[in-house]
Amino acid sequence: MYVEYFGLKEEPFNLAPDPRFFYLAEGHKEALARLQFAMEMRKGLVVLTGEVGSGKSSIIQSFMANLKPDQHVALIVNPKIIGSKLVQNVCREFGIELDFSQMSKSDILNLLYEFILKKTFYHQNFSVIIDDAHELTAEQLDDVLLFTKIETSTQQLLQVFLVGLPDLLEKLKVPQFLPIYQRIQILYYLKPFSYSDTQNYIYYRLSKAGLSQTDLFKADAVQRIYQLSSGFPRTITIIASNALLYGYLNGLKKIDHQAINLATDETLQKMMNSKPAGEPIQLGEKFPPQFIEGPPVYRRKRRWLKWTLIGMALIVSFLLLNIIALYLISYFELF
Repeated sequence: MYVEYFGLKEEPFNLAPDPRFFYLAEGHKEALARLQFAMEMRKGLVVLTGEVGSGKSSIIQSFMANLKPDQHVALIVNPKIIGSKLVQNVCREFGIELDFSQMSKSDILNLLYEFILKKTFYHQNFSVIIDDAHELTAEQLDDVLLFTKIETSTQQLLQVFLVGLPDLLEKLKVPQFLPIYQRIQILYYLKPFSYSDTQNYIYYRLSKAGLSQTDLFKADAVQRIYQLSSGFPRTITIIASNALLYGYLNGLKKIDHQAINLATDETLQKMMNSKPAGEPIQLGEKFPPQFIEGPPVYRRKRRWLKWTLIGMALIVSFLLLNIIALYLISYFELF
């Protein structure tokens, strides 16, 4: 709709992980460099964490797009779905197609070890990347530990990259998984964008989409986007897209902070502003309790009052019955 209106060739703020639109802020450059270094130097276990929408998956996509011919990656994007078949899925990602149903896990791991060892002789490099690694189960984390032990006396044969929310580190610190935590050789936390990164990100994507002008988003609009998004790329993308749609529908040629405010749903703004920096809001997230007003709370209070009154009535009835009983007993004793 607004693509032609603003002189663009394509949608600049699409959530699809298109490598052409991946903007490398300083933090993203460092994260990507660490992943590449870890693979080339066979560093074993690497952990990359960041909040929702911070760009972790985009870094993975960029990393995958720049693999060399001798570098092979088994990418696991949803460990929750895989369940107990993590090892089998890694084998298949490396091109090992067998009927694993009749094989024990130790047999499959030995097969994987022999496969990688043989390929390493020809200078091939193998890595496993697990996205959403904070969702790994205890059984899957045991498999991760076994992956890190695929090595010789002189080098690591299989690199493991765990990518997920900061909760992942807390999970690895519990006694059960300390053997994994102690094997981490590279650990990196992906920080949100700075204001400068936010500005560069917006105009980088507009430029890639074919925009020639450099002031479509005014400085106060960029500042407002930065405030609402806390510097998280995914939220920046959503807000900027909504702003362009609002501008198109209202005949605007420039986007200022008022357009950002009007384009962003009021409730969404409240939810964004209610979160501390570093906690981006995601579309589809349930309303937090402080924004659920009126009837639910009132009904709870009314039910509490009803049962209190019933309880008091029962107590009073019990006391009255006892008084009547005592009176009757005294009355009949007189006769």
